[in-house]
Amino acid sequence: MPRFTQQLSIGALLLSSLLFSTYATALHVSTKIDSTSVYFLFSAPNKIARYDMATQSQAEDISLTKVPTAFAIRGNKAYVAFHRELREIDLTTGNSQFIRNASNDITSIILLNNQLYATETTGTIYVIDINDFSLTQSSSVSYRGAGGSVGSVLNNAIYSRSTGISPSDIEKMSIDSAGKITGSVDSPYHGDYPNATQLYLNASQSRIYDNAGIVYFAADLTYAGSLAGAIDAMTFIGDNPVVLRNTKLTLLNSSHLEQGFFTLTEKPDVIAAHDDKIFTFKISASSVQTGSIDASGFDLPLPGEAIDPVGLNYSPDFIVHDDNNIVYLIDRESLSVFRWSVTEKKYLPTWPLLAPPNRVTYSTAHNRLYLGYNTGKLSYLAADQAAPTEVHFANLPTGTLGLLATGNYVFAVDGSGAWATHYTFDINGTIVASEDWSYVGREYVWNPLAHRVYLHRDDTSPNDIVWREINPNDGTFVTEGESPYHGDTLITRYPLVVSNDGEYLLNGAGQIVDARNITVLNALSNEISSGTWVNNQLITIDASKKTLQFWNTNFSLESQFVLPDTSNTNVFNINQLLVVVKQTSSGPEVSTFDLANLPDADADGVHDLKDNCVQVANNDQADFDHDFVGDLCDSDDDNDGLPDEIEISLGLNPANASDADGDLDNDTYSNRVEYLLGSGLNNNQSLPTAINSYQENFENGWPKGFYSPSGTLAWTVQAGGYESGFSLRSAPVNSSSASSEVSFTALFDAT
Repeated sequence: MPRFTQQLSIGALLLSSLLFSTYATALHVSTKIDSTSVYFLFSAPNKIARYDMATQSQAEDISLTKVPTAFAIRGNKAYVAFHRELREIDLTTGNSQFIRNASNDITSIILLNNQLYATETTGTIYVIDINDFSLTQSSSVSYRGAGGSVGSVLNNAIYSRSTGISPSDIEKMSIDSAGKITGSVDSPYHGDYPNATQLYLNASQSRIYDNAGIVYFAADLTYAGSLAGAIDAMTFIGDNPVVLRNTKLTLLNSSHLEQGFFTLTEKPDVIAAHDDKIFTFKISASSVQTGSIDASGFDLPLPGEAIDPVGLNYSPDFIVHDDNNIVYLIDRESLSVFRWSVTEKKYLPTWPLLAPPNRVTYSTAHNRLYLGYNTGKLSYLAADQAAPTEVHFANLPTGTLGLLATGNYVFAVDGSGAWATHYTFDINGTIVASEDWSYVGREYVWNPLAHRVYLHRDDTSPNDIVWREINPNDGTFVTEGESPYHGDTLITRYPLVVSNDGEYLLNGAGQIVDARNITVLNALSNEISSGTWVNNQLITIDASKKTLQFWNTNFSLESQFVLPDTSNTNVFNINQLLVVVKQTSSGPEVSTFDLANLPDADADGVHDLKDNCVQVANNDQADFDHDFVGDLCDSDDDNDGLPDEIEISLGLNPANASDADGDLDNDTYSNRVEYLLGSGLNNNQSLPTAINSYQENFENGWPKGFYSPSGTLAWTVQAGGYESGFSLRSAPVNSSSASSEVSFTALFDAT
């Protein structure tokens, strides 16, 4: 039999003996598993069915004369409850011997050393010596559930889930040398983790597992890990769990990290392990179907083919970077990590994913891209490998609600515990610190100089900025705090941006906040959607997500530039370079700027960030119609709907929008209407054709008939419209004196 350790070798998986045998049955009552056999207790017909895993064969059924309610197996003896009556049955001869009657129906039987523990519906436990059937003890426990309990010889204890009280908890009953119950203790968590109905004990009897996927140490019921989600059934190969979720079997090592998977054709009801095989049992109204799987061959899944992002119109769900060169654009839809090199100005080979993450962070200390999932699973991709595969890192008790690189540690959040729980993990995936009564935020940001994580307490009213300090040397939590406002003054709006000296926080409302005492110090003149500091220069994207802004040290606006063709823009400081990521109509576009040496592609003395005509020299930056496109690059300088080329050819003025309303050929149709509708402007025999209806989706750029009147802000076709299509959008209105207007001209048939 192979030893399953953290370095388990994975090979091909073989399925054998599916539908190995069939049992006739009606109502399944319970199942018990020992080292070699699986026992099924049925009623109507009343019997015990047996399957020998060592010989992979069915043993003869044991017929029962009454309707059973619970049972336990020890060697060749079965101890069966028939409602209130308890009997011993010899599995070899079928002979039955009366033990005693209970006052109520018996629902659970556990054998521990020489004692039998029979629990009835009221919670009373009868402790009976199986040698002479004498009553050792009768113990009444008000809130103990009979179902799903397990006994441990090594720990001299019985473990169960409490029922009849909220919140439910896991409990441990201690047993003395005489077999008597001496007391019981709960876990220290009292409902912090999801409720469960079934418990499992590993081979070394050191850990208790429940079907909610939570693991406890058997000695003191403290938290011992998570299986990253609830399970349907479970067995062990040594101390290595094998869990069932629907039709998927997952082999884990003793640290609960995934070692391999196998998908069955249908979901079984019971799984059991013997030597190097896992047996599956499907119980139906008329049969039990049995299959076996070679456990040494579980396969880790492989991601799909890497997708080339060049020319791909995608919208990343997460954008993070490594502080040095690589921008990671994570696209859940295509299960891809697209990577852009700042220095090479091109995409690097894509990293495909197995599943869509719901949280992402990059750790420069670990050189890893960490991924968090709704199940609570945490994994990473090692950035120092050319083609890394996803590595299982750790499990949270419940789904991932936060994930952030914090120096040498990884900070994570889940919904377990009171309110929520914050964690730190070291590079090996070991929990360093955990604290419940914590808050959940939509976003988290790290201040490496103050060693603090900041967030809005989005799960609490009134909302506020809160923080938690992490010891940079050992990853433990130091202290925590919040602003002094508690719903007043401070506007809780994302993003949260930390200044490069660690002294300020900038929030989405444009407020400048002291990063130490969380007091509001100043404010920008507008809200923002993204921001960063580069060489102490604050740079933001305004709330429209389209205007790039530079700010003075006193937080007055230095300059701003509208970015064309973008529905969303983010800015980053990567190695003291300004990196701008625009979501254009054809996908993400990444640009890099050295603020100390800004490029000037057309050599007109105006750098490309500010230039309204990047490829054509125009040092005067003339823009007659204020549409942020320089006149030398603008096909319609006066924005009247008539291209400059047409106006010049007809003797009209390309800098006078009013001549579009004239009528060169005196046919009662304006020059604009005739151009837009395709008739001759100076031919009175050429008349526009009236239309009955009109529909436009803006998919093919600026459509005929639309124009912005002179003196108003420009409108452009942008990505990000209805159902991810395109839309007509105004330039940002940043002052009360500005106006935004778009007009449409057409000739409609009134009949």
